Amino acid sequence: RDRRVVDFWCMDRPSATGKALNYFLEIKKAGYCVSKGTDECLAGDATRKINEAIEQISLLKKINPSWSGDGDVFIAMSVIHGYHSINKSVAYDEKPVIDGLKRLIDGRTGAQLIASTWTLPEEMDIQWDSHRCAFVTIAGIVTTKKR
Repeated sequence: RDRRVVDFWCMDRPSATGKALNYFLEIKKAGYCVSKGTDECLAGDATRKINEAIEQISLLKKINPSWSGDGDVFIAMSVIHGYHSINKSVAYDEKPVIDGLKRLIDGRTGAQLIASTWTLPEEMDIQWDSHRCAFVTIAGIVTTKKR
């Protein structure tokens, strides 16, 4: 907790009209079970990881890095794999995933959610151990220095 690091940092090139933007990204991977008969929600481990990313990026924002840009953008990014048991059918709707992410955002932070989901075609088989992947959602919880 004494030392803060960030997973990725990048800078947008300065434009003719202004300085550069700094982007700070904290990335976590989470799972989301979509086996039929399972309650669709961000389970404890996924929620913990996403909240941890939000906390890390909030702490980094408080450190207030001063890198001579027009502004800083802080992004807590989650890569969520929608998995299901090989032996069970899939019951999946994107809305509960996005709704679950929205519930994790504290309204006082002024953060915004950007998300995109890639639903895998049935003929595409991505699997590990005894599970298969039905979708991948990449979500960013974004805050700026000015808020």
